[in-house]
Amino acid sequence: MADVYYSVRPAGSGSGHDMSTRTINFTSGGTYEIKAGDTVTGATSTETAKVIEVSVTSGTWANGDAAGTLTCFDVSGTFQAENLDVGANSNVATIAGDFGSRGTIAISSGTATFSVAQKGDIGVGCYVSSSNVSGYISEMTDSTHAKIITATGGTHADVSSEALGAIYHPYASINDAVAGSDDANHLNTADLTSGDGFNLFWPCYGATADTNATTISGYTTGTTNRIKLYTPQGGTECITEGGWRHQGKWSTDYFRIDPGTGYTPLTIDVDHVDVDGIQTLTSGTSN
Repeated sequence: MADVYYSVRPAGSGSGHDMSTRTINFTSGGTYEIKAGDTVTGATSTETAKVIEVSVTSGTWANGDAAGTLTCFDVSGTFQAENLDVGANSNVATIAGDFGSRGTIAISSGTATFSVAQKGDIGVGCYVSSSNVSGYISEMTDSTHAKIITATGGTHADVSSEALGAIYHPYASINDAVAGSDDANHLNTADLTSGDGFNLFWPCYGATADTNATTISGYTTGTTNRIKLYTPQGGTECITEGGWRHQGKWSTDYFRIDPGTGYTPLTIDVDHVDVDGIQTLTSGTSN
């Protein structure tokens, strides 16, 4: 029996939303103070990155000469020598080029070691790649260690230290996960009872709503070959403290399915599906 994990993140998925932690030096920090949680945009490249930490090593924001380092994740592409904007605040800082290295990754007995501590929206189900790594996180042991499995749940082969390529969430919606998890790049079957059997996990990340009317169908399951749709809760599931599970009441601060007026948020057409910690919003019209 193999457990497989493919994550869902409506706020940004795929290789264009690299979750690995990266840093960049800045100068000429303007009167707007860049803060954790901000999204910086390259004024020329239009690429974006989400800020985790800001370290000022000289100057001040008030004087417009702050200099230091931004630690970011969800870097959309290649920045260049350019100014940075934050929302309507333009030219808040200047950078000399692209973000620095993602660091290295090595795998031994299924456990990956990252040379750079990971601080972004990373956890179980994320895809991890490098020259010789192609696998998914099944446990986020801590910020520099994770268990990596193959697409079909096997232990990843050992890999000597090499440059980390990227870490990203494979799917932007639950429907995408339903449609893609059985393809040749993932399970290569929709029958979870085939071979030695599978349990299929879809962990869902972020505070951005999945706006699709979601349907889980097309899979063959069994009492011991189940599908689980859920939100990670921190700990060994994800780096984000507390994870993306609601606190017992509706909140737009956590993952949710909200397809809009007149649509059913979640339809399950197969047996043996567990749903845990998923908010759904049903809204209709009245006469």
